[in-house]
Amino acid sequence: MSDDLRCQNCGEPVSEHFARVFGDNNDSAHACYACASYNAITNGAASDAAATTHTSTSNQSHSDTSWARNSTHHS
Repeated sequence: MSDDLRCQNCGEPVSEHFARVFGDNNDSAHACYACASYNAITNGAASDAAATTHTSTSNQSHSDTSWARNSTHHS
């Protein structure tokens, strides 16, 4: 396994664990949190080269904020 694992989509470094868990059968990550949303990653974008795009993701949310919708405001 290489010490210099990178996202095949955007070139950002990824951990060996990320590549093994979310990557394809060769432990290559085709998307990462820098170029894809959390939902896309958990739905397989990192394991499928055809699912990735080479576009900016500045509009994508990288975190789950459902807790904020479910919390109550205490004054």
